[in-house]
Amino acid sequence: MRNNLSDNEKQNTEQVNIGEDRDVSHWTAKFGCTRKQLEEAVKKVGSESGAVRAELGRRVPLRPRRAKPAARP
Repeated sequence: MRNNLSDNEKQNTEQVNIGEDRDVSHWTAKFGCTRKQLEEAVKKVGSESGAVRAELGRRVPLRPRRAKPAARP
């Protein structure tokens, strides 16, 4: 099912949509995985992003978040 998002609208951050190349690119970059790994995770646990993240975390090391720079005094 398509999210019907234009280029200026935000990505749906709760559902992983593997039916659209743009969405697959977003999620593979976010989770640091391949398209195949993403598709397998969605097949196994469904499209909820937290469940997919947890499933991929078991098989794919996720990219660490960058630390925010300290505020200058």
